[in-house]
Amino acid sequence: MIVAILVAALAIAAPVQARFGQQNPPAEGLANAAVGGGIAGQIPSALLGAADPCLKLSLADTIAAAKPGDAAALTAAKALVNTEKNFNPFTPGALPTLCNDPALPKTPELRGILALVSDQDLPTKFGANGGLTAAQINAIATKSLTTPIANNAGKSVAQLFADQGFKDFVGADKLKVAAGGAAPPAAPPAAPPPAANDAAKKAAEEAAKKAEDAKKAATGVDAKKAEDAKKAEEAKKAATGVDAKKAEDAKKAEEAKKAATGVDAKKAEDAKKAEDAKKAEDAKKGATGGKGKGKKGNLTGKDLNDLRKLIAALDKIVN
Repeated sequence: MIVAILVAALAIAAPVQARFGQQNPPAEGLANAAVGGGIAGQIPSALLGAADPCLKLSLADTIAAAKPGDAAALTAAKALVNTEKNFNPFTPGALPTLCNDPALPKTPELRGILALVSDQDLPTKFGANGGLTAAQINAIATKSLTTPIANNAGKSVAQLFADQGFKDFVGADKLKVAAGGAAPPAAPPAAPPPAANDAAKKAAEEAAKKAEDAKKAATGVDAKKAEDAKKAEEAKKAATGVDAKKAEDAKKAEEAKKAATGVDAKKAEDAKKAEDAKKAEDAKKGATGGKGKGKKGNLTGKDLNDLRKLIAALDKIVN
């Protein structure tokens, strides 16, 4: 019976010890090198699950104050603030505890730094209640080591966690999220297998190349169409100009022809009238001169009658 109890106890203790060792950076070693083992030796007890969550912040202030302005001491103090405080994940409803004292840490260089958290071995993972996941809040906490959370004056570490959107810690439901608090970042997409990633990349590159080729081809076709349309328009304009010139020349030729025709007709009319007048004049002269030539020149009544008819006909023609 005793053996069974010992085996069960070891089975429980083993994962807790492994989890604690995996999730905490070597803050104790950094502090030991910077300020000595007297202060550094207090770190493990400050990180226990049953310890006051504000204890590690006070201890971080102590490390920084031990050697004011010393870079190594300040690095060790920051590492301690950033270190996860342990808790027993096998206790039903267990959650991390965070310091809710707005005065801690007191050292300005330590303010705005968040601690890492872990939901390893928990039946319900962080973020299931709509808050940030462990990966999301840990990304913010890691960044806060070099870029502390802004607007941290008068705020506790617990309040800063709440402002970021993390809800899985003791007392989170009693804190109000500050206006303008950071929105939960989107969870990073799962990385595809290397082979699938290469295939997807190659397919994307081929699709991009085809799209570019199609664009160039379309641009070339459009340019050719535009050039052809321009040439057609210019040819149309040129043809229109030529046709207009031809029409103008034809009109002028027609008018000239009409003018020439009118002149020729007038000339012909005048010539005819002149010819008829001359014939009539000659006829009159012949008739008058015949009276003094004796018998041979005498006209009979018939001749006179014919002469009158001729003169009348000529008169009609002339007039």
